[in-house]
Amino acid sequence: MDQSKWKLWLIGGLNILSGFAFSYFLKDFFTTHNAQILYFVVVALFIFTILAVIKVFFIKSFKRIALIILLELVALVIPFKEFLYPYPSLFFGLGLVLFFVFMAGAYQKARRVLENSLQIHFFTVAYKMIAPTMTAVLLFSSLIFFVNYFERGVKDDALGKQIFAAVFTGSDKLIQF
Repeated sequence: MDQSKWKLWLIGGLNILSGFAFSYFLKDFFTTHNAQILYFVVVALFIFTILAVIKVFFIKSFKRIALIILLELVALVIPFKEFLYPYPSLFFGLGLVLFFVFMAGAYQKARRVLENSLQIHFFTVAYKMIAPTMTAVLLFSSLIFFVNYFERGVKDDALGKQIFAAVFTGSDKLIQF
């Protein structure tokens, strides 16, 4: 499985890069308030999630996964470095810890399902990885929004209205159903 170092670091590197892209576009959205950037956020998140599922199948060692998750954390932090220096945010740190815990737990659950199966059930393993991954990313994003909006005092009603409108416009069909 993880015998080839270049496959290991290619998958891990692409996952780290997609995590950085997600974080960069999220920060860009918070600073420019351009709703078009949300498409890039979603695409980067989609790629990040796909690569997280692929990691389960190709990387056995939890130590290597933990290292990759830590590097993903560094990639997530780089665009939001002002939340750490000069005045560190407790909620931002909490978001990072929660991200690591959920991602590591998701990997272990998915890996356990994979190892305990006689046949590989891709969607079962993917579900065990995708649900906690999305939870980790959404918690991290929510805490960044909280820090940006309340703790740092960047209270912009236009951003809140855009997010609120986007959520209700997207869920309009579901509500009508």
